[in-house]
Amino acid sequence: MRRIRENYAESFRAEDVARLSGMSVSAFPRTFQAATARSPVRFRTQIRLRARLMPTTRPGGVTAVGRRVGYDSLSRFSRE
Repeated sequence: MRRIRENYAESFRAEDVARLSGMSVSAFPRTFQAATARSPVRFRTQIRLRARLMPTTRPGGVTAVGRRVGYDSLSRFSRE
């Protein structure tokens, strides 16, 4: 969880996070979900969406905030 929290703006592969956790690729999502009540991807999405609290008055507004937290697509950021 710490790796995802600290690197939420980066994309990740389940294989890499599972390996860092010392788990198999099949066991990692189940174990993660049991501990957090959400999938690793959903967990990262919720952390990214905390960006709603970031000020949008800076140059670039909402688009800049979305990019800062790892979204390449403003429409996806808005949908989520």
